[in-house]
Amino acid sequence: MHFGKSISWTGRSKAIVAVLVGCVCLGVLVVVYMQPIDRGSEDETEEILYQEIDKSHRQSRTTPETETRLAQLDESESPSNGMLLLGDECPDPLEQSSLSNAECLKAIDQHFRSEAAYTIEYFGMVPKESPFTFGEMFDGYENDRELVVDALLRPECRLLEGPIRMDLRESCNADAFGRFTLLTELCHTATGGDKWFDPWLKGSKSPYRHKMDELGDFESNPGESQSDVEAYFAKVNEIREEVLKDVWLGSKCPSFSSGDHLFPDEVSRSLVELARWWDEGTKEVRKNQLAKYDVPPSVMDSLQWAPYERLAEIAVRLGDTRLVFYDSLISLLSESNEYRKSKRSLYLWMEQLNVALEVRDSSRERSIALAARGLVGMRESGFDADVAAVARFLCETEDSQETRTVVEDCASTFRAAELMLDTAEWKALRMLDEIATVALDQGFFQ
Repeated sequence: MHFGKSISWTGRSKAIVAVLVGCVCLGVLVVVYMQPIDRGSEDETEEILYQEIDKSHRQSRTTPETETRLAQLDESESPSNGMLLLGDECPDPLEQSSLSNAECLKAIDQHFRSEAAYTIEYFGMVPKESPFTFGEMFDGYENDRELVVDALLRPECRLLEGPIRMDLRESCNADAFGRFTLLTELCHTATGGDKWFDPWLKGSKSPYRHKMDELGDFESNPGESQSDVEAYFAKVNEIREEVLKDVWLGSKCPSFSSGDHLFPDEVSRSLVELARWWDEGTKEVRKNQLAKYDVPPSVMDSLQWAPYERLAEIAVRLGDTRLVFYDSLISLLSESNEYRKSKRSLYLWMEQLNVALEVRDSSRERSIALAARGLVGMRESGFDADVAAVARFLCETEDSQETRTVVEDCASTFRAAELMLDTAEWKALRMLDEIATVALDQGFFQ
């Protein structure tokens, strides 16, 4: 900054002049911050002031180790930084009013329409995406509903109880049941974003703001590396995706969005019997189930099936892949021994992999043998095995500080596991060799 004439630094006046210069500098800074700026309003002046103070605060706490990370954060202050999910089209932070603009809604629609409608994840499995996208599910829901109704016209397809019937998959339109069940399940809870931006209590924070606050002030507490920045934005994007998907579903779900109406308001004569079964016959099935558990009449109504839950009961018994893996919708009341026995028979490998997870620390050789059996069954069911992930799990353990360490002698453990397999289990023995080879390549044999 230039202050006019140059100052002659001589003898005794040097110290006095230095003090005067310091006072002048301080005065100028006070004037700059306290007086309105010609090029903007008072609000703009205040905003610039806060930015300068924040910048000064950052500089005072910036170390050589954090300068790069703070620069990256400075570059990412705008939603257009590319690190936020749909950050160029939808604002940050998200707000209900701003999410209604056409550009944002169009971007949300394009993003989710092309996504797989679900992804199956399981221990030892390469994640498997659904064979249809969200867009295909919504575009075909009317046809799927007709196929579901057509199937329910046949009494053998009304599978609210009993075992999995893979023999009825084709005749009972299992694929249509799976898609339509997922749509009604998603639309049952879709709010169009309402659940995110309305505070739970008067004067409290909205659920969205509460979740964002849980992430903490990352800018004030930068991590140790670029990976920390990426991890932060990954968490932000998880929340953004959940909110944006709810907004999108709320705009895309059909008029019967809750799934409460399987049939049109005016049922045709050919559907009268089916509609009566759907409304009354299903209630009788549930009533009989509740009777086995001596449920008090006062709570009977609260345990009635929602329509999308009834659809799920049937879909899973037609072998719907998603629900077989995630059958949390299946009521405990209808989890008959027949259903569990049929699932175990068809998907024994799921149980084998579950036990392999549970017993690794108590019996690593048993865990290895079970994993080999399980991966064989997984592949035979049409899923890809993540052999490298299984090898890593089997040959690593956690110490008291929760850091990964390699098992000292994984090779001998594999030899012990081999002795637990019968010679007739040649597929499992081959799989054991495959896992061992990958473990060796990864350096887990010492």
